[in-house]
Amino acid sequence: MCLPVADARSRVSVLRVSQSYRIDFYRLGELDTSITGLFKICQPDKLVLTWRKFGVLDDAQSVVNIHIQEGSAQSSVKLRHVGLPSFEESRWHWQMWNNSVKKLTGLFEYSGMVDTAANAETGVNC
Repeated sequence: MCLPVADARSRVSVLRVSQSYRIDFYRLGELDTSITGLFKICQPDKLVLTWRKFGVLDDAQSVVNIHIQEGSAQSSVKLRHVGLPSFEESRWHWQMWNNSVKKLTGLFEYSGMVDTAANAETGVNC
């Protein structure tokens, strides 16, 4: 996972307890943003997360659907994030997801594994 604006000292920490999680983003050595929620694995290739970003509206909870589709020559990640409370939050999250998927793609390409394509067109429902 990557912050929308990151530098060489940006870090991320993830904690999982049962079916809940917390993601802490650090920038310039300081805590920048925290996200918490619950997750459910619907099938081996489908994941749904509730998503609450600290510092935004306290009651603003959104939902992330992730579906990984395997192909013969490549895999695709379909990601849909719905229910964000404002244009600014939508833009922040778009940049965060875009940077994160690029980083994931780079990890697969670096390791010599099959190319990965990112696609944010459709949602996934359990």
